[in-house]
Amino acid sequence: PDRLADAAAQAELAARLFPVAVEPLLATASVAERIGQLPQARRQGLRAIDRQPFSSEAWARLVRIDIALGDGAAVERDVRRLVALDPRDPGVRRLAERAQAALTPPAGSASATGSPLPMEVPAASP
Repeated sequence: PDRLADAAAQAELAARLFPVAVEPLLATASVAERIGQLPQARRQGLRAIDRQPFSSEAWARLVRIDIALGDGAAVERDVRRLVALDPRDPGVRRLAERAQAALTPPAGSASATGSPLPMEVPAASP
C-alpha cells in the first residue's frame, strides 16, 4: 500500500510538471483502480482524455474502469469513441467485445432483452 501511495504521488507530480502528458494521469488512474477507488480512477482517466482526446490508450483505460463501475451508458459511449479512433487494433476489438459481454445480461435473466448493446465492432481487414 505504501508503494502504491508513493507511485500515485510521483505520478501526480509528473502530471503537474508535464501538463500535456497523459501517462502520469493513467498511472494515477491505475493506482486508484488497484486500491478500489474506481470513481477517482475514472476522474484521472477523464483528465487524461481532456489532455489528449485522441489517445486510444486513455479511452481504453476509461472503458475498463467503466466496465468495473458497471456504467453501461458510459461503457457504450467510450467504446464507440475508442473504436472510432482505432478500428483496426486487435486489442481495441477485444476490449469492445469484452465490454459487450460484460454488459449483456445472462440469457433467461429478468433484464435480458435478447439484443446486444448497439456497439459495432468493425471486421478486421486483411
